Amino acid sequence: MGQDVGQMSASDSLEQLAEVLERHCGTYEDLCALLSSERDALMQNDIDELHTLLMGQQGLIFQVATDEELRMKVQSELAVSLGMDRDASLGDLLEQGGLSTFQSNRLGRARARMLELVEQVESINEDNRDLVHQALKFTAYSLDGVRFLAGGGITYDRTCSRDRSEALLMDKKY
Repeated sequence: MGQDVGQMSASDSLEQLAEVLERHCGTYEDLCALLSSERDALMQNDIDELHTLLMGQQGLIFQVATDEELRMKVQSELAVSLGMDRDASLGDLLEQGGLSTFQSNRLGRARARMLELVEQVESINEDNRDLVHQALKFTAYSLDGVRFLAGGGITYDRTCSRDRSEALLMDKKY
């Protein structure tokens, strides 16, 4: 009878883990969509939209952290109930062999989808980071041009050190 309780606990943990992973996938899908929208806003230089998207990202990142914490807890409980080390990975659980084909397939699909989505998030983030760096380089170039056209040297260098020997257009108060 004690074994049935253990099995029920493992079964409940498996169900909960699958639900958490599936919800986690949904959150990552939302994050991917938001990051893609961010890329579009960066290309269109839509600052208001970027602000809105960044606020949405904060909520999703909080949800990802909450889901991940729950996933780790449930995964650890499942590993112990299956007689494995508490720190067993999801891959370890799938390889262990104590799962039904249905359970193994469900968890395997969720794991594969999560890995795919994490890779997508990283790729889109890298693209967005490159766009931001390009925008910063263009801004620096534009400011250097304005300072040059204003008739003189640079009042601030890239380290924010100020050359006070000469006041320029950007220093003057009107």
